[in-house]
Amino acid sequence: MLFKARLPALLSLALIAMVPASRAQQPAPPPAAVAAASELLQALGTEKQFEAVLPMLLQQVRQVIVAANPAATSEIDKMMPMLQEKFQARKSDLVPLVAQVYARRLSVEDINAMTAFFQSPAGQRFVTMQPLLTQDSMALGNEWGRRLGTDVDREMRQELQKRGVKL
Repeated sequence: MLFKARLPALLSLALIAMVPASRAQQPAPPPAAVAAASELLQALGTEKQFEAVLPMLLQQVRQVIVAANPAATSEIDKMMPMLQEKFQARKSDLVPLVAQVYARRLSVEDINAMTAFFQSPAGQRFVTMQPLLTQDSMALGNEWGRRLGTDVDREMRQELQKRGVKL
């Protein structure tokens, strides 16, 4: 059961590991577009978002390893601050990589317009609120999905019973 609960995290890690291979096949975007995208990502606070994601990622990896080897819990917990510090330094790797993606997918004009918005007071308020908006939206989405799943399950069982299928 614990493995099933951790499956989404493991799949996410696997997908992240595959990103460099797909990125290598695409042509490099123009340097001006990458520079504009880097400015947009700065306005979006991308590095700060990484600071929030890293502890969650470390905790997920910790849980998977502890589940596989509970006897190592103490040693793993002792390592966590060192790992946090070590990988925190890698946040600066993120912006150039994401800037390449933005530069490939968006025009320089659009990037500049977004940057202007996100550097404005309203844009900065949005950036500040975005983690809470995302958290609240995800909670609502999870609850909606749970209710929908319950309704689909109930409906499917009723239909199967009408058709003579015993459950």
